Amino acid sequence: LGTGLGWISGHTEVYKTALNSGIALAPIQLGFTVAGMLSRHWSIGVDFDIGMIPTESDLYDTAADMGVDNDGFVTTSMRSDMRILLKIRKFSTPEDYGRSIRWRWYWEVGFGGGRMRHMAPGEDSSGNSVNDTDYSSGFMLGAGAGAVLCLTDSCNLSVLGGANYTAAYSMKPDNTSLLHLDFFLGAEYLF
Repeated sequence: LGTGLGWISGHTEVYKTALNSGIALAPIQLGFTVAGMLSRHWSIGVDFDIGMIPTESDLYDTAADMGVDNDGFVTTSMRSDMRILLKIRKFSTPEDYGRSIRWRWYWEVGFGGGRMRHMAPGEDSSGNSVNDTDYSSGFMLGAGAGAVLCLTDSCNLSVLGGANYTAAYSMKPDNTSLLHLDFFLGAEYLF
């Protein structure tokens, strides 16, 4: 569970409002990883990340009227995105701080694909301000790092926190995003 920030530019997804380049929020990020250990220090896995972005309540109908794909709507006022990345992760050797406290750090790199959305200020045909989204999609590269607090001696069960970087490269220049950061806190079970 976490939150994200990303670089927006070009125009909004539905209303096609021109955007000033800058940082925008992707407030709700949910994810899970299915990974297997290759050795004591290396794992390989697949990350599934889903984001949810609040929008105007009538954006769903507007998108349909304007011919914009409505695949990313969870509700009429919540738009989603999804990313799937294959990642390889390098763990440090667990550090001991007494009998029950062990921790280790990790870094990871990966690639995959999907869609990313961020909140973006739009403007409807009447000139009213609306909550729209900035959309990016395509081939994605990712990297991340974090710390793991081990709940077992083997560190198979743990609590982790960290940050992930993702960039999306698209054949459509306006759909490319070179910066998306996720900050998260979660639980992990390694098998």
